[in-house]
Amino acid sequence: MVVAIPDKEINSIAQNLEMGMNCWYHIPTGETLMLPDERKNSAYDEEMWEDELKKIKKNKKESIFFGGPDNRDEFKIMERFAEQEVSDSNLQTRLIEVLQLKKPFAGFKSTISNSHTYLNAWYAYKTNAYETHVKNILDSYNHTGLSEDDYLNDEDDLDEDDG
Repeated sequence: MVVAIPDKEINSIAQNLEMGMNCWYHIPTGETLMLPDERKNSAYDEEMWEDELKKIKKNKKESIFFGGPDNRDEFKIMERFAEQEVSDSNLQTRLIEVLQLKKPFAGFKSTISNSHTYLNAWYAYKTNAYETHVKNILDSYNHTGLSEDDYLNDEDDLDEDDG
């Protein structure tokens, strides 16, 4: 069965991934459930998300898991933006340079935040990249019938036998 997710929901999933969440799209209802991504939210309080966690466990086999891009992919998004979307050569050079330094994510964010001309373009570009990421996961699911979650072995807290 091919799953189609409305563009509005793809955008919503993408925005939640940008905010450091993981999402599960429940196919029968079209509801998206979410939990903080523990890789990005070290202060994740499981008790606060207990109800959501129970719903995810219950509906996991009927859901598609959407995790955000890893750090390497996020780095590539910034790099492509700097190389392909920034026509101001001074800003482009600064962005490329900060990506080569320690803490490239913070350096990029700081540099782009100081450019009123390109800040909105960066947000739009990043949102588009996250939407593409969501669509790629959906396409993969539609071709294999497997969610990204099916490949993850370290998600012990979401195993069916836990609860």
